[in-house]
Amino acid sequence: MESRLEAVFQELARERAGRTRNTSAMRATKLLDRLLPMQRAFVDDPSTRKAILCPSRAGKSYTLALYLLHTLCTVPRASVLYVAFIRSEAKEIMWQLIKGLDEEFELGLTFGEADLTINTRRGGVARLAGCGSWGDIDKFRGVPRHLVILDESATWNAQLLSDLVYKVIEPRLGDYKGTLVMAGTPGEVLAGPFYDVTGPNAFNVTAADDGTMRAMSRPYAERADGKWRDIQWAWSVHGWPKSANTSEPGQNAWAEALKLKERNGWSNESPIWVREHLGRWIADDSKLVSRYDAGRDDWTPGARTAENPFGLPEGHAWRFVVACDMGFHDPFALQVGAYSDTHPDLHQVYEYEATGLTVTGVADAIRKVHALIDPEDIEIEVGDMQGLGGMVIETLATEHGIYLEPLAQKDKRDHIEMANAGFVDGRIKILRGSRLAQEMLYLAWDVSLMKPRGNQANHNFDAWLGVVRHSRHLDARPALILPKPGTPEFRAERENAEEDRIASREKKRAHHGGGLNDEAEWRE
Repeated sequence: MESRLEAVFQELARERAGRTRNTSAMRATKLLDRLLPMQRAFVDDPSTRKAILCPSRAGKSYTLALYLLHTLCTVPRASVLYVAFIRSEAKEIMWQLIKGLDEEFELGLTFGEADLTINTRRGGVARLAGCGSWGDIDKFRGVPRHLVILDESATWNAQLLSDLVYKVIEPRLGDYKGTLVMAGTPGEVLAGPFYDVTGPNAFNVTAADDGTMRAMSRPYAERADGKWRDIQWAWSVHGWPKSANTSEPGQNAWAEALKLKERNGWSNESPIWVREHLGRWIADDSKLVSRYDAGRDDWTPGARTAENPFGLPEGHAWRFVVACDMGFHDPFALQVGAYSDTHPDLHQVYEYEATGLTVTGVADAIRKVHALIDPEDIEIEVGDMQGLGGMVIETLATEHGIYLEPLAQKDKRDHIEMANAGFVDGRIKILRGSRLAQEMLYLAWDVSLMKPRGNQANHNFDAWLGVVRHSRHLDARPALILPKPGTPEFRAERENAEEDRIASREKKRAHHGGGLNDEAEWRE
């Protein structure tokens, strides 16, 4: 009797588990109904190596979250891994998004806050993690995966990402015939695994030694094109425009991007616009840090006078930004830029470089600038805090009465992007033949560290980034040009102003029922 009851209970348990599995899988499948056709095509793509190249705010993270949850809930005992460059970024991008979807669709997931794990009733586990150093790579060894997602791939250290993909992740995907995804927005460095997979050269077809025609990647949109029939490829690349994101909160993303473009004066070829808002790599595989072009971005000062010592364009009130890159054995570099509320361009007007300067020598260099510029016209003076920079800035203040604001270095790559946007748009002007110009002609990226090469002179460039960071030339508006007294234009403007005043007075009189007296009208 007990054996029969036990068998009945086991059968009921299996049926209940089956219903739970079916319900969870059905609800997870409904998740995909939220996706746009191009996003759904990415999820349904049977390729085991997939990439997404999209502009920012195009719904990429939302698509990845739904893909992660669908795999987790439909694959028995699924093992899923989501990795961003740093752990806090992984949590910020995915954690609350996945929690909200679990609550909305009643997926029955449990969450491990300490280790950022997501568990299903069927034994499936998804993990969110960061991989910011080679020491982090070892955390991902030895565990087979059904799905691995590497997000914001353009921001990673190129060699670190390569080691993670080809030495750690790929060798363990074969256990489950798992899928690897690289996703991100184009970066400013045209190098690294993500660029190799999604950049313009990824689709070049070459012949192998055995005669096989191969390419690194194939655009998913060209899957039915006959030209790919006899070509082997490794990665299937997806992408969609920002304008396709019609879901909340991104449904206004494209309209906002167009307003931002107009406000910042970006051209169609501005690096920030092309990468962040169009989702395309810049069609130039230069490894140089700066987009400075001498023919486009140089300027020659005009006549120098006591009122205009730098020969700047006349008719504008100029403000100045002074930035210092501190050094003793390395050169000390000082750069000065000028901008105006009524002129669209930022001009380099002065530079100084010297090696072996004491703090007194630095103070003397800054005083030379003060002798050329009225202190009232200096918007800000900044200096970097790296190395002995903090001590120098403190000594300048206490012993020389020169006060420099700290120059932030943590966002240096963003400042490089700002400068490059200005160069491409022709809104940053560099003194022809200056030390800064010479540095920018040769300063190259260290693609393994994703930063400018440390063995090249970059002190003037670093100081100039401080100038760009604090300039407000992007806010400039054309000056209001008033007609000269005595001209017909002047008389016409005075007449128009008088007519406007009379009309305003009559409107007020009518509003008060004609009860205003002359004294009240005069006060108005």
